Amino acid sequence: MNGRKKRYFSLTENNIRKPRKLECANIYIESNLSANSIKQIIIKMLKKYNIKVTDYIVYFRADYTELNKNNGGL
Repeated sequence: MNGRKKRYFSLTENNIRKPRKLECANIYIESNLSANSIKQIIIKMLKKYNIKVTDYIVYFRADYTELNKNNGGL
């Protein structure tokens, strides 16, 4: 699951521009990516493992729009 020019995942932090270690595994991930890049990587991973992309919704930040509508705002 790495790109053509740079790595997104690695076992060492030397191969990544801005590494962040996952606490659940001994893996480093690239943490300097745009939202669109992250979206494309997620799609690539789902397709690789034959998981339907349409079965998932990914939220990049909390959206309280509905909550605020129902409670009249904060």
